Order: sequence, then structure tokens, then C-alpha cells
Amino acid sequence: MDSFSNPPLAAGIMAEPVPATRRWPREVIWVTACFLLAVAFLVMAVAILESRARTTVARGLLEAGGPAAASYGMLVQSEIDEQQLVPFILANDSDVIAALSVAPGATPGTLNAARAVLNGKLGILSKGALAEVIYVLDANGICISASNAGQPGSFVGINYAFRPYFTLARQHGDAQYFAVGIKTHLPGLYVAHAVTLQGKFLGVVVDKLDFQGVETDWAQQGEAVLVLNEAGVVILTDIAGWRYHTLGQLPDARRQALRQSGQFGAAPLAPLPFALTPDGRVKLPDGQQFVMVQAAIPSQGWRVVLLERLGAQERAAERQADVSAVMLLAVLIALAYALRARIKSYLNQKARNEAIRQLANTDPLTELPNRRALTASLDRQWAGHAASGGELAAILVDVDHFKLYNDFYGHPAGDECLRSFAKILREVAQRPGDFVARYGGEEFVLLLPHTGLAGARHVAGRILERMREARMPHAAAPGGTVTVSAGVAAIAPRGDCSPASLIAAADAALYEAKKSGRNLVVSAAECDPAAVSGD
Repeated sequence: MDSFSNPPLAAGIMAEPVPATRRWPREVIWVTACFLLAVAFLVMAVAILESRARTTVARGLLEAGGPAAASYGMLVQSEIDEQQLVPFILANDSDVIAALSVAPGATPGTLNAARAVLNGKLGILSKGALAEVIYVLDANGICISASNAGQPGSFVGINYAFRPYFTLARQHGDAQYFAVGIKTHLPGLYVAHAVTLQGKFLGVVVDKLDFQGVETDWAQQGEAVLVLNEAGVVILTDIAGWRYHTLGQLPDARRQALRQSGQFGAAPLAPLPFALTPDGRVKLPDGQQFVMVQAAIPSQGWRVVLLERLGAQERAAERQADVSAVMLLAVLIALAYALRARIKSYLNQKARNEAIRQLANTDPLTELPNRRALTASLDRQWAGHAASGGELAAILVDVDHFKLYNDFYGHPAGDECLRSFAKILREVAQRPGDFVARYGGEEFVLLLPHTGLAGARHVAGRILERMREARMPHAAAPGGTVTVSAGVAAIAPRGDCSPASLIAAADAALYEAKKSGRNLVVSAAECDPAAVSGD
């Protein structure tokens, strides 16, 4: 370029060398400009990539946290489901009814003796059911018996008529209500069921469910978990100091009504100590940030909120961005794919484990519980009835002439016949606690909790009636249609009988039904321990 050319020299005059430094200013300017542009580009790229990295991390945490939040909700629901049957069974228990019934001329000693017996039973049952306390209220709401009777802080003698679970159970038959105990000052879910005799309201059985074990498990796992009720109040959490705070500001009237009800004691019901950013993040006063993942517990109207920490992932992304925008982008992509692969692997493994568990307990043909699941259910129900004193019934049902059906129509048709029969059994067994399982081959078992022999015979008769109404063709059978035979047994669990003896009794009755011509219901005799080998 001309600006860098030397001028012509006169003859005989030596030219002085042009200092090289005269050429640097423009090069320095060019290099400096390029450097500044590169720096600006890098800063912009890093900022964009950091923002994208934070978004990617947050999205990954949301995707990973969704199943976790749902699993925590299912855990809470399972705890509630396990306790719901306790008040239902006790509401029909003879000792409960005796303690609530005052016969004409009954002496105080007689009534106190009945309640003392009930106190002992409730104490044993509360330990077995892992309930905080189980207690019985009379028609006026006064506690007349409790599992903590005779202990400091006993509920006996206290009037709980003001509690909504008492009035709701009296009006509707059952109720659930989460509140702080007025004696223990501990939170819990009160599950209540009305006790009636010949249409007369006698009182209410209450089971208080304690979630301390669930919260301890959350804390040990290092998770930040909250459960909010329908009003947005935190009722369960493993974070100290957050219980009874609210997700957002409650209207003054609503907050005052809750405080006056005493449901949450003297808690101020103040908002949770964090701020929600415009992009939906949770920011604590100390600067920590979380992603909020929610899942519903529909049966209770509650919500599970899982807080997934953001800090560590974002700092790692920023450090990578400081090295190089291009390298950071590559690293972030690699991390994103690795995180996605790990989450996918975890969810796939979890799904496989659940599928294996389901397969291990489900009959693949009828999709009913199998014999393994039956054994587990029978043992649980036996233990529950042993504590409550009620009867447990079993119906063993067998499809008549099923081998002839298979030989005549073929095994695919036989499979369809069993599936149709399984559907009928599901439709007949509709009460809470009723359990239907495939016992083996063409045999099926129904377990009917708190049911005597007459009730079980009625259910078995209904099964036979439904099969007759179905009129499934069976050209190889004497009557031309598919029929079933049923053996019925009912036992009040006691020391000299076992769960196996109930099935053995129903099996013996089924044998008699087959021997007597089929398409019949036959009842078993009283439990015979000697009839079960090995007992």
C-alpha cells in the first residue's frame, strides 16, 4: 500500500532505514479491534449460553422432578389408604357397639368394664396399624375410649363435638380432616367413621394418622418436599419452620377463619419465606434458587411441591462458559444429553421394576391378582380381623366342565371364557376391601372382609346367577351353557385356625358342590385346624 512505500531518494544520498515501529499503529488498532470484537462476541455468547444452560438445567430438573413429586404424592396416599379401613371395621365391631350402647338398668361398673376392654383392643390395634391414636366418641362427641387411655394426655373424657370430622361423620357416615391436636399439639389426618345400630347414631370411631415417618424419610433423602392442602397451607414438610406457612398471601377473611377454627393452632399462616421469580423459580433470602415441581393428590385435594436446587448446576455451567463459548456449548450439549440419558435410564429402570412387580403379582390371562398376591392379601386381612374380631369369608369358585370346554372349543376360546368370568367376578365384588384372585386353572377366590357365612352365600349366589344370565354356550356340558360351582367358608380368626384353614374349608365345600352335581353353592363347616396339613 502507498502509505507504507518509501519516497524516492536523491542520487548519492544514502537512505535512512524506516523504523519498523512506524507500521504498528494500524496493525495494533486492527488487532485490538478484532480482539475487542472477539471479546464482545465471547461475552455475548457466554451470556446467551449461560442463559440457555440455566434454562436447560431447569428444564431437566422439571422433567426429572415430575415423577419424583408424583411418587411422593403416591406415598402419602398409600399411607392414608392403609388407615381408611380401620375406622370402617371398628364401626362394626361388637366391642365398640357395646361400649357405646347403654342398656336399660346397666350399672356404671358394667359400662366401665366394656370400655376398659375396648381401650385394650384400641391400644393393640393402634400399634399394629401404626396410628398415632385411635379413639371412640359417643353421640355427644365425648371420648369414651382411646388407645392412649390411662396415659398422660389421654383423650378420654374430652368433648370433640366441635371438630368437623365428628359433625361430618355424623351427617355423611365418614370424614377426613387434617388438623393440629388440641391435646398433643401434633398434626395429623383424622379419619372418622360413624357407628350406628339399627339406624340409630351411637358415635364416631376416629383414627389419627401421623406422617412423621414420611417426613423423616424425605429429610434423610435430602429432598425439600412440601404438601399443601386445598387452601394452600403447608401441612407436611421436612423443612424446619415452614409448616403452616402458605404458598402466597391468603385473603384476610380466609386467614382469620382458619385461625379461629383452631385447625392449625396458633400458627400465623404467613407466606413462605421465599420469592417467586418471573421465570417461575423459587429464590430464598440467602440467594439459593430452586425449581418448583408440583403433583396432585386428587383424593385429598392436596398438592405435593418438590423444590429442586439449581445452584450447583448453574455454577458449573458458568465455569464452562468462561473457558470458551464454543467449548462451553459442546460441554453443555454433552451434559444435557448425559443428564437426559441418566434421567431416562432411571425412569426406565423404575418402570421396569414396577412392571416386574406387577407381573409377579398379576395373572397375565385375566389380569386379576394371582395366587402370590392372594396369599399376601389373605395374611393382611387375617391379621386385621384377628384384631377387630370380625369374620372373614372366602369363596372358592370353579368353572364346571372346563376341560370339556377346552376340548370342544379349543384353548383360545377357553382363555376368553376365563376372561369373561373374571370380569363378572370384578363386577360382583365391589365393596371396599373385597379381593378377587385367580387361584389356578379355572379356580378363582374371593375374599370378603367383615362378612359372615350368610353374606358370603349371598355373594356366591349372585355369581352363579350372573353366569346363568350370561348364557355362555357350552355344547359339551349337560345344560348347554357354562356354569360354575362355589364353596363358601367364613371364619372369625383365632389362635387355633390359620389363613390356610379358611381356603381349605372353602375348597372342601367346593368339592362337595362338584360332587353334588355342580352349579351349586355349598357352605363349609366350622374351621377344622386338623384339615390343613402342617398346621
